[in-house]
Amino acid sequence: MTNAKGETLDGLPPLLWDQHCCLPLTPDANVGHLLRFQEIGASFVSVNVGYAPNDADSTLTILESFRRQLAADQRFLLAGSAADVVTAQESGRLAVAFDLEDANPLDGQLDMVERYHRLGVRTLVPAYNYRNAAGSGCMDAEDEGLTAYGRAMVREMNQVGMVADGSHSSIRTGLDLCEV
Repeated sequence: MTNAKGETLDGLPPLLWDQHCCLPLTPDANVGHLLRFQEIGASFVSVNVGYAPNDADSTLTILESFRRQLAADQRFLLAGSAADVVTAQESGRLAVAFDLEDANPLDGQLDMVERYHRLGVRTLVPAYNYRNAAGSGCMDAEDEGLTAYGRAMVREMNQVGMVADGSHSSIRTGLDLCEV
């Protein structure tokens, strides 16, 4: 928290947050590269673990590898809540959560939302650039918004506490996200 002059009120430096950083989407990617964000002052990063071409199996394999590496390195804290971000900041560690940049890694199964949430995914983009089972993307000529499946997916995300991210989605899909 800062005052009008940018001075912290709680003794912590201001929070610098990177909502969507990328590592190679392979299980052998080195999560240690995330420390470059801390070197420039970041307190929290969300790491992409899957997007449009990825299915659930490949995404879960990547996610498990990233989680295992992060848990083994004391410089990181897997963040499940805002309080965890503060804890990481107070202890000089980098807080890390995960994001999905498309609904395809759900494989059409709404129960995957809760599973990904348990594994640290905190945000999900319904449609990455192009229409999929959840909704329209920003590159589609025809903007049809969220599908019935997409609306059910967002309701499930709301239920578990996962943020619906409208990036790369169409205008109508973004407005439908707000409505749901």
